[in-house]
Amino acid sequence: MGPVNITGDFQGGIGVGSGTISSSGKLAGVSVGGSLVGGSAENTGLINSIGDMGPVKITGSVRGGTGQESGTISSSGKLAGVTVGGSLLGGTQRGSGEIFSAGDMGKVSITGSVLGGSGVQAGTIFTLGNLAGVSLGGSLVGGSADFTGAIQSNRAMGAVQIGGNVVGGNVALNSTLDSSGYIQSKRIASVAIGGSLVAGRNDNADTATYFLKKSGSIRAQDDLGPVTLQGSLVGNPTNPVIISARGQAVATATDLAIKSLTVNGRVDFALILAGYDADLNPLNADAQIGAVKVALDWIASSLAAGVTDGGDGFGNGNDALIAGGKDSPGSTPASPAFRSTAKPWAPPTRSTTWTGMASSRSRSAR
Repeated sequence: MGPVNITGDFQGGIGVGSGTISSSGKLAGVSVGGSLVGGSAENTGLINSIGDMGPVKITGSVRGGTGQESGTISSSGKLAGVTVGGSLLGGTQRGSGEIFSAGDMGKVSITGSVLGGSGVQAGTIFTLGNLAGVSLGGSLVGGSADFTGAIQSNRAMGAVQIGGNVVGGNVALNSTLDSSGYIQSKRIASVAIGGSLVAGRNDNADTATYFLKKSGSIRAQDDLGPVTLQGSLVGNPTNPVIISARGQAVATATDLAIKSLTVNGRVDFALILAGYDADLNPLNADAQIGAVKVALDWIASSLAAGVTDGGDGFGNGNDALIAGGKDSPGSTPASPAFRSTAKPWAPPTRSTTWTGMASSRSRSAR
């Protein structure tokens, strides 16, 4: 199918498949002068191709509706890239307000924000391939359902730039929530956030049953490039904000899992972990962290490379080398720089609090 140009809005209706551009092969590209708006039925306000899709430009916003896969851009092949002049807004049903590709995805540029919805995968950017990069002028905000307000690629991700905040969702009472306000990839070139990275809350008494995972978090299955925040890392006593990476795909003498971390605000109830995969399984004792710079206070937070905490927090005698590693060249955070003295805390539990900085080297991080 050749390129499609629509001067005004492209909007779904009340019938299944109403308001749809769909190609059984390739789609050269789509330009919409207004907004892409999902309807109340499934597959409405949908741009879809079975083959590769060319560049998509939406002058207004992409807005998920009340039907599944409504207000959605989806390619079963590659997607050349997406430009949105407004925001990406998740809807109330699965996959509403989503940008998806099974193949590689070009750069996604959104002038406004990505706001997760109340349906699973509502308000997300997701590819099974490589993602060239993402630029948001506003914020990335998690919703109330799983995988909302999220940016994820199953392979490599280029530079991620977010002008505002990254905010994880809060889990409701007697409920669970996974991947809300979240960035994940096999490897991430860099992340720059103009505001703060904020974790959601879990006020359930039984947090094992009613869990909150990957809320306000950045995780790499392999390595993570430089991470810079103009604001703060803000967790809370019920749920820490987490930045994690396992390490280089091909191990080297310097297995740099996280290249660097710069926070121009404070670090509050945070875990920065090297040697861990995206599900926080400890896998790499030789993982290292580059320079860490924090302009303001370090509060109730832990920085760890290549070690496990023994279940009672980092920075004490129960820390242990991750299984399968070696003590040399060793995993160590480069010398952290803080404006003020670290204040005690530790792991994500409510009953005990203390802070630790730990590495798999025999000497402590300076």
